[in-house]
Amino acid sequence: MGALERMKEQMRAVPLYRLDGTTTVDHELEAYAAVLDRCEQALLELYRENFAATAESWGLELFSKELRTADGTLVEQQSAAKVLFSLDDDDFAKCDMEKIAQAVGLSCNVEEYPKESVVRFVLLGEPRNLTRSIRILRRFFPVHLIGLVDHRKETWKALDDRNLTWSDLDKRGLSWNQMDGTDDVIEI
Repeated sequence: MGALERMKEQMRAVPLYRLDGTTTVDHELEAYAAVLDRCEQALLELYRENFAATAESWGLELFSKELRTADGTLVEQQSAAKVLFSLDDDDFAKCDMEKIAQAVGLSCNVEEYPKESVVRFVLLGEPRNLTRSIRILRRFFPVHLIGLVDHRKETWKALDDRNLTWSDLDKRGLSWNQMDGTDDVIEI
């Protein structure tokens, strides 16, 4: 229902005006309604675009510029911004963390360690801009958890798969920290 119908409905309750579409009052109401309808549409667009979960055009562009989300076309950046802002705060689960990682341009596996309150993002490849991705992750990562971005070339699982013996590892002459390679693990 547009502004004209709402105004006529209110005025019909008071039988002072004949609202049959031919009177001066009808024409004045039509002029007012035209302006009010445009104002209403502008306000609805403003409301929609100010929330990334409902934004469709310039709002997503602003959000993606602010976050400098995933590399790629503007459409990909807007899509990433929409994913980030549409996350459900009440039920932040592993799938939400995977959405965040993908939205910021990280190809990774998300591993959860509930006893330690740790979530590890094990990268599957080199991201285009790791520093930017981690900066964005920090904005959305739950503060009560410890987040780690693991970009080591050789993971413990890969070492385990090689079936190396202790003497094979000892021959390398490395300390535990050197074997762990924790320099390539960044805390969020």
